[in-house]
Amino acid sequence: MSDNETIPKDTNIEQKKPTIDYFFFVHGLLSLSINPKEHWAPFANALKNELQTNYIMRYCSCNSERVKTLDGIEVGGLRIANEICGCLKSNQQKRGDEKYRIHFIGHSLGGLYLRFAIPILFKRGIFNNLNWIPFSFMTLETPHLGVQKPLNNGSFDSMYRVISDVVFEGLTMNELQLQDKPFPPYDPTCLKEYPLLLRMVENDVIAPLNKFKHLTLIQNIRFSFQVPYVSASIDRAIPYDREFLKDQFLLDGFDFPSQYNDIMSGCNKHYQLQDERGEVFEERIDGCVVYDRIVKQLNTLKWRRLNVHFRTKSSDAHMFIMGQMNRKRIFKNWGNDDVTSYLDTLCKLIKRDIDIENGDIEILSLQQDGSDSQEIVQNSNSSTEEKLIDIQNPETLPLKDEKEETSHPQIL
Repeated sequence: MSDNETIPKDTNIEQKKPTIDYFFFVHGLLSLSINPKEHWAPFANALKNELQTNYIMRYCSCNSERVKTLDGIEVGGLRIANEICGCLKSNQQKRGDEKYRIHFIGHSLGGLYLRFAIPILFKRGIFNNLNWIPFSFMTLETPHLGVQKPLNNGSFDSMYRVISDVVFEGLTMNELQLQDKPFPPYDPTCLKEYPLLLRMVENDVIAPLNKFKHLTLIQNIRFSFQVPYVSASIDRAIPYDREFLKDQFLLDGFDFPSQYNDIMSGCNKHYQLQDERGEVFEERIDGCVVYDRIVKQLNTLKWRRLNVHFRTKSSDAHMFIMGQMNRKRIFKNWGNDDVTSYLDTLCKLIKRDIDIENGDIEILSLQQDGSDSQEIVQNSNSSTEEKLIDIQNPETLPLKDEKEETSHPQIL
């Protein structure tokens, strides 16, 4: 059976047409050109196994050539916006007025591309169509605060600056290091004179993110030298004793509703930001210059956080966060087992978001012998539903024929 298929329905049974979950995966900064589907395969395959039905997955390919991730966040974000617009409109033409929940998932730089693209989508009126619901925005270790390294903070940070400037020479790295514009600007009243990452936290730019029901930040607690913890988690310092966590696998969730505690215990606790330290300051443990306005502005949004600690010293931890295993296998392979557990938990959290929205989850509070209430989660949905897999090229979408089985579409 092909990857792109439609399950026939019994036309004698009337049932409400299901909402389809439409996932857009956006990769990050590249040192080599990639095949986006292969790049996202571990994450996407785990998610397919959890969802089973009623989904479309799109692996955004407009920036998949190496040079296209070097010419700036604005240009790359505009490409992403254009690709998403094209997919949704073409999908509507091919399949009709079906209802979609839109999920945006960005890894590393891909999260910044999406943050730049989302206001464009709203300005173009994409979400004026009530059948296209902005549902979830998730970033996997995205450098929201940038990756500017402090001066005189050891040989590693100095080496990082040299290597990154050589390997990723271009406007993108300048923007990530907040060196695309001088700061403070010559004219503080002129917004255009600020670095891009500071311009991207203006109220009108971040307001569209409030339209999404779920905003989620996922990041490594340690061993990800590409993106410091504070930058990915939008915080001022690291709230962990990382030596204590040395050989522990940890999934630490914050600000999830209590309906998720059976998936990840204690994930409904509130995340506390670390204390203010000035307008611009250096976080020297991981090495990151922090602009506090970015921290304050982005934390006006209601984020959920999932902090991850893999039992590995591998430099591939940045790729573990999107499900890719340790390709080199130089260090202890504990991290590989941890990646499987992490992906399983993350996909269950995504599925729980969907089930709650569909009304398929019943929460029963039981009180026994004066003990704390226990929540039992049950799935109340047992109907046969349509299954859509891996639709990458909008031009190859099947016509609205419930008995038609289509071939696997070719990647863009």
